[in-house]
Amino acid sequence: MQIGHLADLHIGATRWRIQEVAEDVREALEESFEILEREHVKTVLISGDIFDEPSPGNTHVIWAINFFRRLVRDKEFEIVVIPGDHDVPGGRDETAVDLLYAALSDITGGRFISPPTIYKWNGWRSLNDLVVKVGGSPGAIVAALPYVREFRDQRQKTYRTLLNKLKALLQGVHGPKILMAHFGLEGFTHPHDATLQPQDIPGVFDYAAMGHIHKFIIDTSQSEAVIAYPNSLVPLALSETRSRERGPLIVDLSGDAPHVQQIRLTRQRVHHVLESDIYSLPENLRKALMGTPRHGEKKPIVHVILQVGETIPAGKKLPKLIDELEETFNVIIRIAKRKRVTSQRGAIVLDMEKNATPREVEIAVLKSLLKKSGEHADKVAELLLQLKEAVLNLQGQDLERGVDRIAEELLKPEYASYLGLKPDKRSTLEGWLG
Repeated sequence: MQIGHLADLHIGATRWRIQEVAEDVREALEESFEILEREHVKTVLISGDIFDEPSPGNTHVIWAINFFRRLVRDKEFEIVVIPGDHDVPGGRDETAVDLLYAALSDITGGRFISPPTIYKWNGWRSLNDLVVKVGGSPGAIVAALPYVREFRDQRQKTYRTLLNKLKALLQGVHGPKILMAHFGLEGFTHPHDATLQPQDIPGVFDYAAMGHIHKFIIDTSQSEAVIAYPNSLVPLALSETRSRERGPLIVDLSGDAPHVQQIRLTRQRVHHVLESDIYSLPENLRKALMGTPRHGEKKPIVHVILQVGETIPAGKKLPKLIDELEETFNVIIRIAKRKRVTSQRGAIVLDMEKNATPREVEIAVLKSLLKKSGEHADKVAELLLQLKEAVLNLQGQDLERGVDRIAEELLKPEYASYLGLKPDKRSTLEGWLG
């Protein structure tokens, strides 16, 4: 018997004010079920965070209802879902997952199953409602724990109580047994985000289908059960953009121990993380995108860590520059954060007296933009300023003679390296000026 395992769908998610993220989530979910159908896997567990928030809006709820209806009614999928922390409100209102279940529970073909939300229980007398048999005959037993919105210490007690009761309930029951849960385990996430330890998963379970941690994790060393987190379907934080391990897990329960493999998604949007100052951003962006594969019409998202400081401006013209770069490179650019730096190649470091003349200020600025510093830096900066003045003030043959004279000077071996030019090659200077 094989089952599919997904988690952290986050339907309706928009991040960084980029609406395309919500589209990416939908497309990734569609591709995941295409993969599962191709692999003849019809029982799928979704371990929490079906939606990105408890009230995701009618558009996203209706889309989810229609999507899962097609899977259950037309494709005969058997789907078990539990709410995660993003699904459960702070109060006692119904969740969007409750609405999903109400809309899909009576559909014939496959099955859509969701356990009762914890605040609806009458003590622990409804514990059996959390246990469901899936996969036909012989099938498997699934214990589906909904997310508990309590303070961390109380949540730990609640889950330990539940797990001990489930252990007693399932002890001696034959066949594969699966735990579905949505919380972090110590060692797999930050200590403040961990609810329990891996050793708290009872040995009565063969497989722990976990959600909540946005990482691809398969662990067989810290519990008698195989513990797995499938990762979110798309990156939803800057720290998640480098991971390519995304896609449904397929769990084979026919052997002595579960065998787990991930089938990776192939139509993901590309994300780049780029650190740059405003001066180098166009060239650094060009290099980062060189050879980048594109999937259909999906524009890559570039997360820029912008270097700023006392000598490196954040750039009042940055929005206009981003618009131009997005159009030129056909990408989506966001400033992820601003990183303060004290010195950076290309920064304007003004080495001058406070009462410097305007000409001395211009010389200092030009010196700071040279490829290197050295004994000829002042001379090169002076020549560049003369070049600027010639272009602004001369015309006709005077302009041509003036530029030629300065160009001959700049192409001398002792000066050319300051501008990254090859000496004695006029074309390199023309290209640089262009």
